[in-house]
Amino acid sequence: MGGEAAPLLAVRPALADDEVRALRERVLFFSLGLSFSSALFFAMRTDYTVRCLKAGDPATIGVTAIIAYYCCHAVSNPILGKLSDRIGRKPLLLTGCGATIVVFGACAAIAETYLFLALFAFLGAADASNVAYHLMVVDTVAVPLRSNGDGDGVFGFFARRAGIDDPRAFLDDPQRRLGVIFSAVYVCSMMSAVLGFAAAIILQGAIGIRGTIGVAAGIAAPLFCFVFAFQPETAPPAPDRGPISLADAAAAVVREQLRGLGLLVATERRRWLLLAAFAEHAAVAGSVSIVIYWCVFKFGFGVATQTGVLVVGLVSGGLGTVLLQGVLIPSSGLDGPRACVALGLFASLAAAVLAAAFEPWMAFVGMLAVGSAGMNPEIRSLLTADVDARDQGYLQGALQTVNSVGDAIGAALVLLVFSESTDDDSVHDTHRSRHMLKANTIWHLVLGLNAVVVFALLQVETRPAAQTAVRIDKARDSALAF
Repeated sequence: MGGEAAPLLAVRPALADDEVRALRERVLFFSLGLSFSSALFFAMRTDYTVRCLKAGDPATIGVTAIIAYYCCHAVSNPILGKLSDRIGRKPLLLTGCGATIVVFGACAAIAETYLFLALFAFLGAADASNVAYHLMVVDTVAVPLRSNGDGDGVFGFFARRAGIDDPRAFLDDPQRRLGVIFSAVYVCSMMSAVLGFAAAIILQGAIGIRGTIGVAAGIAAPLFCFVFAFQPETAPPAPDRGPISLADAAAAVVREQLRGLGLLVATERRRWLLLAAFAEHAAVAGSVSIVIYWCVFKFGFGVATQTGVLVVGLVSGGLGTVLLQGVLIPSSGLDGPRACVALGLFASLAAAVLAAAFEPWMAFVGMLAVGSAGMNPEIRSLLTADVDARDQGYLQGALQTVNSVGDAIGAALVLLVFSESTDDDSVHDTHRSRHMLKANTIWHLVLGLNAVVVFALLQVETRPAAQTAVRIDKARDSALAF
C-alpha cells in the first residue's frame, strides 16, 4: 500500500461513458428497491417485537437487535470492503441482498426472541451492500454526470441543480461530483423509504405484520436477480497473486486492517471528518429511536401516526441534502465542511427546544432535527476524495464501521434514557422506569453530539482535497510504513 498515490480520477472503468451513466442509474434502482424493502420491515419492527415475539421488554429487545446488527456490521464491513478490491463489488451486492432475503423471510415465520437477535447479528455481518454500491459509484467517478446530449437521467438533473459537470466548462472536481452522486442516491432512497412506510400501513391492515415482513423479503428477491443479470463489475482488475493458504489469507486480512486504520487517521483532516461522521450518526440514531419509542410506549400512537413521524424525519433528511448541495455550496461560496456546519446548527436548535420541554406533538419537531443527516453524503465524499483509488475498498468499509458504531451508541443511549427516565401522567406510559433521569435527557445528549459535529467540521481545513495530494501521500506512507 506504499508508493506513489494514485489520484481518484486515474482509475476508469472498462466501459464507455454512456454505459457508466446507465450503470449509475442501475445502482440507484438497486438502492431504491433496498430502501423500500427495509422501510417495510422497519415500520413493523416495534409492533413485531410486541405482538409477534411477545417479548417481556420489547423496547430492550428492539434496541438490542439494532445494536447487534451495527456491532457485527462494524466488524465485518472493513474486511468485506477490502475484499471487494480483490473479488469485485458485485459479489458483495449479491451477498447482502441474499442475507436480506433470508433474514426478513425467517423473521416472518419465527416467534423466538433469541433467534430474532441472532438473525439481526447475521444480517449485520453479511450485509455490505451499502459499501458495495458506494464503491461502484467511486469506481466511475472519472466520468462526468452530464454529457453533451439531452437528459442525462437523475444524476444529470442533480448535477445541473448543483452547478457541476457543465459540458461547456473545463473544470473537473471529483469531490463535488462524488458529493452530488452520494446525495442523489441518499435523497432518492429517502423518498423510496417514505413510499415503503406508506405501503407498510396499507399492507399491515390487509395481511398483518408477518405478511408485511414477508413482502419485504419478496421485494429483495428480484433485486438479487437484477444485480446478478444486469449489473456489470466496476472494480479495477486485481493483481494475480497466485494460490494462498488459509493462514496466509488470515494474516493478510489482519495486516490490511492495521494498515487501513493508519490510513484513516494519517491526516488531521481525516480525523476531524471521521469524528464529525461518528457524532452525527450517533445524534441522528438517538433522535429517531427515542421519538419512535416515545410514540409507541409513552403516547400510544398507532402505526399510521408512527409512520407519519418517520416520514417527517425522512423528508427532513432529504431536504437537508438538497439544501446543502443545491443552495448552500453552489450559491453561498461555502466549502463542503462549512456548509455542513449550517445544518448542524439547525439540528442543534431543534435539540435545544426539545431539551427544554417535551410534549406529544413535539415528536415531529424531534424528527426535524434529523435534517442534519443531509450532511452525511457530503462528509463521505470529502473522505473519499481525500484517499487515493487503491484504498477505496477499505475506506468505504471502515467509514461504514464508524457510522455503525455511532448508530449503535446512539441506540444504546436511547435505551438507557428510556429505561431510567421518570414516568409522566400519560395513560399510555407502559415502560418500566427507575426514575433516575428526566424524560428529555436524551435531547441534552443529542445537543452535545451536534455541538461535537459543528466543532469538528470547523476544524477541517478549508482547502480542496486536490491541493493536499502531496502532503496526504507523505502522511499516508509514513503512517503505513510498519
